[in-house]
Amino acid sequence: MGRIFTRTEIRAGVDDVFDFLANPHNISLVWPKEFSIKILQAPERLENGSVFSFQTTLLGQKFMWKSRITSFIPVNEFTDEAVESPFKKWSHQHRLKKSNGTTVMEDEIEFKTPLGPLGDVIARGIVSRIMDYRNASFRRVFGESITPVYKDPLRIGLPSGTVLSILAIIIGIILALNLPFENGLFALVTGLISWVLMWFFTHDLAHLIVGLLAGVRFSHYYLGLSNIVRLRIIPNSLKLVIVALGLKIERGESRAGRTGFAAMYVAGPIASMIAPFFIPAVILARDASSVAGLILLALSIINLGFTLWFSPKVGCIHKARKLFRK
Repeated sequence: MGRIFTRTEIRAGVDDVFDFLANPHNISLVWPKEFSIKILQAPERLENGSVFSFQTTLLGQKFMWKSRITSFIPVNEFTDEAVESPFKKWSHQHRLKKSNGTTVMEDEIEFKTPLGPLGDVIARGIVSRIMDYRNASFRRVFGESITPVYKDPLRIGLPSGTVLSILAIIIGIILALNLPFENGLFALVTGLISWVLMWFFTHDLAHLIVGLLAGVRFSHYYLGLSNIVRLRIIPNSLKLVIVALGLKIERGESRAGRTGFAAMYVAGPIASMIAPFFIPAVILARDASSVAGLILLALSIINLGFTLWFSPKVGCIHKARKLFRK
């Protein structure tokens, strides 16, 4: 279970602050723009039992968030609990207190992710930064000269992400070329690590290289969720586990046409389908009867077939095809 407590002082009366809080349509005014909040259904003013829903972008994917007000005491406090969200549990208590002509706003959040204690720790870092931004936004709404800044902990600079991808691929190649064949199990584990590195990091590096050649411009890398989560076959409890490395496109600065963007999109899945075959190819070239090599070859074939099925449906190939439907 994760818990977060924040306290901020706002230069306004309790009534005004509560009125702002009690209007769910104001959520998008105080949350970081990176989350692309879009209200789907909400009353103009909350009350006990009210239900409101919005769409948000989390880890690069869109999620529905639906909450219910479980307690409501004007103008002092109310609690909303998530009915549907990426979290297993989410309870947010808002409290307001008068203090020498200002308002002290306290927030206490309890949450639980589907990923257990480790997921709770990671989520705590993200939610804490969201709350810092949101509290600063409240102060700005009520007249303070302050510029809220959201520092995304999952954002990776373009040079750093590129170097990381290249180093990971080099490590994958080195591991494949130096497998300990005398130990079959260790060879399989080492080969699998090498395989994953080649599969995971070649995807976005191919996007970057082909994109830059075609005139597409990027601002940064980010850790997000794979497009696989858009498939309805993935249980909600597993969606947050399927992490991918993504690239943020700067469309306003890009000179590429539809063909250039399409080539950039398609380059990623092609790379992640072909590159992993390097690992079993190296192993089987040295020992054609290697169990590790045969297992990794089978894994590469499965990955090829799955990507050819999944990517045209919801992945990068799907994005490329959409460009020519407009």
